[in-house]
Amino acid sequence: SALSRRRVLQAVLAVGGVGALDGVPFLGGARAASAASRSTGADAAFEGAGVLVLVNLQGGNDALNTVVPYGVGAYHDRRGALALDPAELHVLDGEVGLHPSLTYLAGCWGAGRLAIVEGVGDSQPDLSHFMSMARWMSGSRTPGPRTGWLGRYLDALDTPEHAFDAVAIGGDIPLTLIGARRAATALDVAPAGFGTSTEPNDVRLARAVRDLAAAPTGRGPLADALAAVGRQMVDVSSVAAPLYRPDLLGDTPVPDLELAARLLNAGLGVRVVDVTVPGYDTHATQLGYHAHLLARLDAALARFFAVLDPSLTGRVVVLVVSEFGRAVEPNASGGTDHGAPGVALLIGDAVRAGRHGVRPSFADRDGWGQLRATVDQRSLFATVLARWLGADDAAILGARVDQLDLFAAAPGAAVPTRTPVVQDQGFLEAVRPVRVLDTRVDAGTGVPAKVPAGGVVDLALVGPGRVAPPGTTSVVLNVTATEPTAAGYVTVWPSGRARPLASNLNLVAGQTTPNLVVVAVGDAGSVSLYNSAGATHLVADLVGYAGASRGGTFVPVAPFRLLDTRLDARPLTAGVLRRVPVAGSGGVPDRGVVAIVANVTVTEPSSDGYLTVWPSGAPAPLASNLNVVAGQTVPNLVLARLGDGAI
Repeated sequence: SALSRRRVLQAVLAVGGVGALDGVPFLGGARAASAASRSTGADAAFEGAGVLVLVNLQGGNDALNTVVPYGVGAYHDRRGALALDPAELHVLDGEVGLHPSLTYLAGCWGAGRLAIVEGVGDSQPDLSHFMSMARWMSGSRTPGPRTGWLGRYLDALDTPEHAFDAVAIGGDIPLTLIGARRAATALDVAPAGFGTSTEPNDVRLARAVRDLAAAPTGRGPLADALAAVGRQMVDVSSVAAPLYRPDLLGDTPVPDLELAARLLNAGLGVRVVDVTVPGYDTHATQLGYHAHLLARLDAALARFFAVLDPSLTGRVVVLVVSEFGRAVEPNASGGTDHGAPGVALLIGDAVRAGRHGVRPSFADRDGWGQLRATVDQRSLFATVLARWLGADDAAILGARVDQLDLFAAAPGAAVPTRTPVVQDQGFLEAVRPVRVLDTRVDAGTGVPAKVPAGGVVDLALVGPGRVAPPGTTSVVLNVTATEPTAAGYVTVWPSGRARPLASNLNLVAGQTTPNLVVVAVGDAGSVSLYNSAGATHLVADLVGYAGASRGGTFVPVAPFRLLDTRLDARPLTAGVLRRVPVAGSGGVPDRGVVAIVANVTVTEPSSDGYLTVWPSGAPAPLASNLNVVAGQTVPNLVLARLGDGAI
């Protein structure tokens, strides 16, 4: 029956039915062993499979004060008294640091065991706890969801159902773990007496509940289903009871996570554990309280991995999420109101450590003044389902969504590296522009052809004999899409990694669109370009590259205007060069500068064409920085090397 499949009564009874004692005398050794062996048999079917521990920070965790963008001036300007002092942070790189309370997680970062996904949220955010949580738990944008994304994962398992497929610790089963056919078992973290007590009356009652299912009740299918659920509850209690011994649980800040580790160590075939941690709705006096909450979380995560059997560390990852972030500006009560995008933390031996996603921009707000999500939360779910749990993410989520590159190894496999994946912190070298791709001439096959919808072009750029030398970790490209047949977008990313949910160029049919792109290089020193819709030609010019031991440092200055031909009534005419002195102008030193980053704009052009910027005194390259349409104003960011102090 549906009641039996969802184990509704089992979950309710287990909330008060798992005790703290060592033995279960009314079951007897044979019956207890039978319950355990069923669970162990299920575990054998999952040998080597990935296990997910999902931690939900309920109430809306303040992402901006968890992974702190201390290197961004707008953070300090907008946060006021809630802005954290950079000197107190666990600094991860030149942009972000972890909250001072997250000492264990900072150690995970250094050990290559922490992946941070910034900007996670809903493209159509709802600031209601209930609606936002419903979307997070269901993995769906449809109203009134009845199943959760992990519940549907349980439904799709091709193994016999057993009580420990998934466990919700804390007493309630969240929508996340409810499927159409299967659901999690709920275990309360607080010990209780029924089912394990040695009191004579309790023993008789527990035996009666279990024995009720030994034969048909004679009262119909519903009564038989209730009896079967009661028997399952007592069996679950008998298996779980040893996990609650006081010497095991100890005095932990968030005991749910220690119980989760004990549960996994027991070898019961658990695939998913859900832990909900309340209290993150910090509308008032946030600074101290949020520090307290994060300290408890940090200690609980440390305890979880300390208790977890070392043989499981390659199979278990912990994913920490929250239904949304907090508002940028503090309120009058010293707290923050509901916000939009949050941050997800993935911890474990197999994760691809580092920063993933795109940090939301303080300059890009929605109509409510909230930051905009840059990573669809469903991309997070799809990645975990497909790459860690081995499931059909599209079937479970009802749509194919882009995945993230969050795992360095399959469950249980050797991890190839422990180095966090971060944006290159080395030096930048600007070069005279070099054309590396032009599908109007050669699509990579020797034949000119547009890139079709869904098409990918791979560019090998780094290595001996290539345009960027060995040791290059990222490249700067001016990428142009021309003659597109439909609206769409182009994404540039490191080859060999999952294509991100991001765009570098946004296309309009028939319109030429350029943009400067900084991208890490991937496998074999290559980068990949993807076209989302229609067909388009792609052109790319290499204008710079970065590595750990070459080039110079980048020094930002207050913007100033180097050139405005409207002021001297000397517009550029076709084929005529214009030398623009740079060294010694505005905030640029008169010596020692090899390149600049400039925003170049063409306005009021009389015909179609292109504009090229290159080092003064050098031959003009076959490259373009801006592609011009008659009568249209076109801007683009330009990285330009200087020649004799000018461009």
